[in-house]
Amino acid sequence: VYDFLNKTSKSDHWKKFKVAYLDKSKIEMLSNDSFQYLIRTDEQNFDNIEKQNFVDLIYLDLMEEMLKSPKKYRNKIFVFDLRFRDKIFVRSLKRKSLRTRFGGGENHGK
Repeated sequence: VYDFLNKTSKSDHWKKFKVAYLDKSKIEMLSNDSFQYLIRTDEQNFDNIEKQNFVDLIYLDLMEEMLKSPKKYRNKIFVFDLRFRDKIFVRSLKRKSLRTRFGGGENHGK
């Protein structure tokens, strides 16, 4: 953890996200946006600007969809998984079913 923090201490992610370091292959980042989303990543992809830019683009498209169908996405959170080579996996989960490591492990969006 110490090496990871030294390497990434100047990253903008610390301002934009609440970061939970579970191990080197599983880092969760919960956005500070009013419409929260979760990014699952690893040490290798933590500061991957290219993937983060794609997440931002995908998220903007999803926000448009959410505004068109607010009932469909009520109480949902989007999860972007960046841990795979050149892929980003996206899924939506019910907020209450998402157990995160933030705030003592409680469910967000109760």
